[in-house]
Amino acid sequence: MPKALLNRPEKDGELRRVQALLWGRHGDPMQAESFFAKHGPETPVMLMGRGILASRQGRNRDAAGFFAAALAKAPRDGLVLREYAIFEYTAGDLGRARTLMADALKLRPRDCYGQFFQARISDDTGDRAGAQRLYREVLKAVPRDSEVHMHYGRSLGASGRMCEGFVPLAYSALYAQDRRRAATM
Repeated sequence: MPKALLNRPEKDGELRRVQALLWGRHGDPMQAESFFAKHGPETPVMLMGRGILASRQGRNRDAAGFFAAALAKAPRDGLVLREYAIFEYTAGDLGRARTLMADALKLRPRDCYGQFFQARISDDTGDRAGAQRLYREVLKAVPRDSEVHMHYGRSLGASGRMCEGFVPLAYSALYAQDRRRAATM
């Protein structure tokens, strides 16, 4: 291999961000902890990953600590803000989730996953029209996402637009390959 290739600096920041998300959300917990310890346990991204993992394991107090530490070290990191907002949303603090997600979307306005959770937060706090607008925006980017269709359909139904709500619910069942639910639509 050429020396220039061997001596180049490593630029693996984006890879570490994806790895932190994957290990935090889907990895075996013991192996995930090992991964986070090996790759800089005190970096904002690894703290975020540890927060995701702790939340998944039901250790919300630990998760809150990891997310707070990650945010303290990287207050302008849109990914850290988004994941912290998602944690707060699932933990039930809609006010904190709304604030964190708004900050995240200022930094990353085209973040579809962030927009999806902003829509869910809006829906849960009574802003159905705003939520439905965001769901439609997200569906432009990911038109076959069954979860987005499901929440959009439920939002339409909750706002009294039952007939309109069945269409996204049917698409949700179709894209989730849920034959039983699709047959009842």
